[in-house]
Amino acid sequence: MEQSYILLDVLFNERDEPTDIYYIEANEAANRITGIELAGKTAGQLYPDFKQYWYEVFGRIAKTGNAETHEVSADLSASYRRFYAFKVGQAFEHKVAVIYENRDTGYEEKIVKIKARQKQEVIRVLFSALEEERRRVAESLHSSIGQILYSIKLSLANIQPFADVDEFEAAIGYTNKLLTDAIVEVRRISHGLMPTRLEESGLKNAIRDICEQLSDGVSFTFNLTGPTGRLDKYLELAIYRIIQELMTNVVKHANASVATVDISIEQQQITIRVSDNGNGMDPQKAHTPGIGLASIKSKIKLLNGKMNIDPKASVGTKFVIIIPMWSKKKDIETRNQ
Repeated sequence: MEQSYILLDVLFNERDEPTDIYYIEANEAANRITGIELAGKTAGQLYPDFKQYWYEVFGRIAKTGNAETHEVSADLSASYRRFYAFKVGQAFEHKVAVIYENRDTGYEEKIVKIKARQKQEVIRVLFSALEEERRRVAESLHSSIGQILYSIKLSLANIQPFADVDEFEAAIGYTNKLLTDAIVEVRRISHGLMPTRLEESGLKNAIRDICEQLSDGVSFTFNLTGPTGRLDKYLELAIYRIIQELMTNVVKHANASVATVDISIEQQQITIRVSDNGNGMDPQKAHTPGIGLASIKSKIKLLNGKMNIDPKASVGTKFVIIIPMWSKKKDIETRNQ
């Protein structure tokens, strides 16, 4: 039985008053919850302050044969004991069987509050990450596309219709170059927002592209082991964004010259390792992360994964991320629920 089960004998004095309880037998669940081997002992021996009220309850059940259900707060805990007691054995006997379980009175409420806090935190991080992404796009549009377009405007304004042929062709060539730069920059920004390479060629090629894009000053080594087939789209996108953010952090903050990205896809889990030879991370920042790292943690949390950060000054930082894999059968069952 999952519930605790106890068979007891109610002991009466010469005035026919219940004065103690003798535990005839108890299952493992009862012994585990109480922390005591009950069988062969009395309540008076085990619990000197056992309340007379409960002797009377069990005595009443033993005499009348009427079953009763009770809930009572357990001593020195925030739980309560709910039990169902009923008479067993011969009519002249005073044997009572008790089936009970311990529950935390605030368990359900605590779970609801924890889930609410977790949900709020995830929403907060996601909105913060969204605002950060918008800020980055706005900054890119202003500092790159905006400046290029302004340069094109100046270049067109300076073109003289009756200028020297060589000067005219040079001005037109310069304007064409600016337009080409603007097209390239728009592609770069749009690629960051929606990785078409991931959709078209898969995770491996998409991450190789990130390595090439961020290779200015940092030499990235990338390796992916495991099945060559495609993962679910949401999983590929999550892994892509996590690695993209980690690699961007290496370039911006680590002051590293070499970095390694390893992805291992196994039947039960996906393991991601990103390490660098930079100046390490302040351990305090690992516990109070900024928006970028908080965004990564929120993605991992939504995937039921976990992340370990090993910051070592003058040695670099190593991120190890483990994301569980679901079997196709379980995944289908989960989606159908």
